[in-house]
Amino acid sequence: MKHEQSDSPSSPWQDTTLMAWQASPAVGVLRKRLFHRGGAESGVVSSIVRYEPNSDFAAHQHPQGEEILVLEGVFSDEHGDYPQGYHLLNPDGSCHTPFSQQGCTLWVKLRQYDGADRPLQHSDSINQGQWQQAEVGVSVKTLYQQRGYAEQICLVRLHCAEMTVTGPFELLLLSGELDDQFGNHTKLSYLRWSENSSLTVAASGDAEFYLCQYR
Repeated sequence: MKHEQSDSPSSPWQDTTLMAWQASPAVGVLRKRLFHRGGAESGVVSSIVRYEPNSDFAAHQHPQGEEILVLEGVFSDEHGDYPQGYHLLNPDGSCHTPFSQQGCTLWVKLRQYDGADRPLQHSDSINQGQWQQAEVGVSVKTLYQQRGYAEQICLVRLHCAEMTVTGPFELLLLSGELDDQFGNHTKLSYLRWSENSSLTVAASGDAEFYLCQYR
């Protein structure tokens, strides 16, 4: 049963399409900070970031790592071009000079990939890896999992199905709609669930979302 998206302050969901773009330190690079803890430009952060056409960001390192999922357009750096669907994990101490010629929109997480033995991993999440059926109507594609670390990062597809997710976790809805106890949620809705409890999400049609669980 579909519910209207909740406007209650008790709902942990954020409809990012309603949020205003904010300036970043680089001209032509805008952001929507969905989670932020720490210093203004040095804290732990999860954001949606937009590069305007022919914009760039100064060379920088990644203390405690960086994660990127390309949502639209083509993101680039001196190491290559990464079109929609690419998933990048840049470990602590790595460095790049990012830019976009045609413009792009990214899901970006900073200082959430620390650890000396984390790999540099750039993968085409659309064409690489296999979807695994977890249960009827639920398919999962693992993007990253490593022994000794809590994260399991994956893409999830629901087809007229529901899924119970145990926290803590972070979720970004990439397509379709989801329903849960808080209401109905549309594309680019975001949830950071810090509770050590479960939440059941359901799709009456097709939906796909990014999911990072901490186990």
